[in-house]
Amino acid sequence: MKTTTWTDLKTLTLPSRPAAGAWTLVLDLVPANTQLRITCSGTWTYTEGFTSGPDGDPMSAMKGLLVASAPAGCVVGRFGGSTAGLAGDMAGFAVGSSCVPAPPAASVPLYLTINVNPTALISTKGTMTVTISEAS
Repeated sequence: MKTTTWTDLKTLTLPSRPAAGAWTLVLDLVPANTQLRITCSGTWTYTEGFTSGPDGDPMSAMKGLLVASAPAGCVVGRFGGSTAGLAGDMAGFAVGSSCVPAPPAASVPLYLTINVNPTALISTKGTMTVTISEAS
């Protein structure tokens, strides 16, 4: 079994409220077939009175999430699209506290955000610390 070595590419503070749109651009271009690992830590408020870590709140009843397969408050990501994309625009994936997503087939940007109904973005607070690494 081959051992994977990870090289850190970027560490950033991910805001719960993106500067524009619903998503934060974290990497301008991920080359096709590049294997990434994304790790997250911290706590944020995903709606008034409810907080979560990067894995989200599986007990939340929030509907209309950006990524339906991930819990509210979870860190979610997507390859491609734009900062303005909403639920259903592009296939997103749960990041949580640690994720090794399937590599993109084409060179595309990487976006991350908090998983909420887009109308709830205005009430989110806090940040997550995110580290993105590349397999070598």
